[in-house]
Amino acid sequence: MFRRAGKKGETSEVESTHNVFAPSGLLEVLDALREGIQVLDFDFRYVYVNAAVIGHGKRGREELIGRTMEECYPGIEQTETFAFLRACMLERKIAARRNEFTYPDGSRSVFELRIQPCPIGVVVLSIDVTEETRLSNQLAQAQKMDALGRLAGGVAHDFNNLLTIILSGAELARERLDDKEIVRGELESIIESAQKASHLTGQLLAFSRGRDPKIEPLNINLCVQQFEPILQRILGRAVKSEIDLASDLALVRMDSANVDQILLNLTVNARDAMDSGGILRIETRNVFVSEVEDGRPAALPFGHYVMLAITDTGSGIPTELRARIFEPFFTTKADRGTGLGLSIVFNVVQRAGGGIELLSEIGKGTSFRIYLPVDRGPAVQPAAELGGA
Repeated sequence: MFRRAGKKGETSEVESTHNVFAPSGLLEVLDALREGIQVLDFDFRYVYVNAAVIGHGKRGREELIGRTMEECYPGIEQTETFAFLRACMLERKIAARRNEFTYPDGSRSVFELRIQPCPIGVVVLSIDVTEETRLSNQLAQAQKMDALGRLAGGVAHDFNNLLTIILSGAELARERLDDKEIVRGELESIIESAQKASHLTGQLLAFSRGRDPKIEPLNINLCVQQFEPILQRILGRAVKSEIDLASDLALVRMDSANVDQILLNLTVNARDAMDSGGILRIETRNVFVSEVEDGRPAALPFGHYVMLAITDTGSGIPTELRARIFEPFFTTKADRGTGLGLSIVFNVVQRAGGGIELLSEIGKGTSFRIYLPVDRGPAVQPAAELGGA
């Protein structure tokens, strides 16, 4: 058993470890490896760690050698990985496992572990595969989006046929009505909604076939104002809406139907999170995203953006689900959801060169902040054209 460092003249555990490996110069060789090597005794006490392990665990050699895993990482004994390691120790078997490790600061890394019994305990070999895992997840996401595209094409085609019948019937009925009849206004609303739905299905078809949408300079405020008449119908009586639009909002380059998709899907999502009622807030702002700004969407370049924020006072999103909510077909709504809404929003924003910031607190609500790059054409559309927004 290695001794702990103490009185003058005694050999420290770190020095003892160096002496074990030093004779043939192996210490320098082991420290040069990308693969982490750690030796644990039967009490799960660190006997040796190479430089890679120090980097993986973000702990110095002097903090590990001679101490148990439980002492170095409180609570690790309650994890599945530690139970797996204990089984390997007791059964003296060779095994492998992937481990997602959470650091005290909340950051995470993924490691491939190989466990090999040795005379004094076990040797654990580890490789950091965080980046490989991220790329693999991105590939899986791309494959899901490809499947979503094929599905969207079929759904949009059939739905568009139904909309054609609705539009034709409503327009025919409108032509036969007197202008003073009350029902005429309801028909106008049906026609307007059906036309908007038809535009959306056109976007789904474009998405499924890989065609580019109609990109043009656009003021998001106009889209919000046009969406406002149907907003309360979506929310119902129990949910109130608040709209706060920046009067000097810059332009973006997007298809207006894409903004309709964002507004519709995030509004429905917010409504479903407020079963007992609440407040939905839609706001727009000009913002500047810094390279070092905390909380900004991952991989979003610094620069000027238009921010569209949709905030609810609902139940909030559990931390463990936040990494998956933009996955196609992932839903927590059971019989109410398809799992497509947020994935469509994610895809639309990504194609526009933007990003999404998610802020959520259990019991208090959720905010989706959409960042869209500012169009480098005319910076501001006159307020008069916004209807006084």
